[in-house]
Amino acid sequence: MGAALTVAVGMGVYPNMDAVDDLIEISRVVEPRQECQGRYQDLYHEYHEVYAALAPIYRRLHKVR
Repeated sequence: MGAALTVAVGMGVYPNMDAVDDLIEISRVVEPRQECQGRYQDLYHEYHEVYAALAPIYRRLHKVR
């Protein structure tokens, strides 16, 4: 639902993301487990490395017509 509403904002159906807040009901909040914080940090580091490696490729792909 979040992706669809983001597209709707991008298409101008809604003026901004704040305008769709009332359309989304939050049924539960998931909090990260404190005992897993080290693993989360390690995984975030790996994510950051992958993102940095792929960003130039995505920029080039965006220019392909």
